[in-house]
Amino acid sequence: MKTDIADIHKFYDSRLGKIAQRYISRHIACFWPDTVNDVVVGYGYPLPYIEQYKSCAERVLVMMPCFQGAVPWPEENANLVALTQADYLPLQDHSVNRLLIVHGLEHSENPAQLLRESWRILVDGGCALIVVPNRQGLWARNPLTPFGVGEPYSGRQLYELIEESLFTPSKVLYGLFTPPTQWKAILRAAETLEHMGSTWANKIGGVTLIEARKQAVSFIRECPRRKPWRSRIFIPTPSSHQAPASLVTTL
Repeated sequence: MKTDIADIHKFYDSRLGKIAQRYISRHIACFWPDTVNDVVVGYGYPLPYIEQYKSCAERVLVMMPCFQGAVPWPEENANLVALTQADYLPLQDHSVNRLLIVHGLEHSENPAQLLRESWRILVDGGCALIVVPNRQGLWARNPLTPFGVGEPYSGRQLYELIEESLFTPSKVLYGLFTPPTQWKAILRAAETLEHMGSTWANKIGGVTLIEARKQAVSFIRECPRRKPWRSRIFIPTPSSHQAPASLVTTL
């Protein structure tokens, strides 16, 4: 089962969706506090989170998979959203500094292919930030939100998937500890719940976040070894001819 663009858009317009946006955005900002002069690309449905980089990044683009659908963004300027094939990123090699994947990897039929595409378009030293539902959290058990649809990941599963895709993974981070409910009393206590969850129940957050960095490997050409320097040693040898008779002393 996959989410529709209308359902995701409706969720983020709700009070619960705005709470999810607020606290996930905080974690994303901790990973990427500065994107000046960077090309930032989002995949999936990153609109609530990529907005904060629109004013400081050199360029921002968003790609949405065809099974989900797409909406134009931003509303006041030229459209920066493209509808693409699933698990395919139609960009040039080494053209992106940062890639934000939200509501994307958990819906992918071939996660390895999506990560290979991510590796291809990132510059050397570039990074992808991935946000997926946490398998151990409450949000993955509620199909009424976008985080309850698709394949959730535990921290270990996501870490191993990143390693197998030739990225260098960062430490896994968990977020969104407010339960997925519409109860106003719980939503009013969201700030307290987020603080308590991050302190006492870290691994039961609603989402799992990890940064995957593309490390450039340089191959060093092996030069042939030089022969060690040795000083020449001259060994004197006796002369082959006899000394003159006048110089021979008879004892």
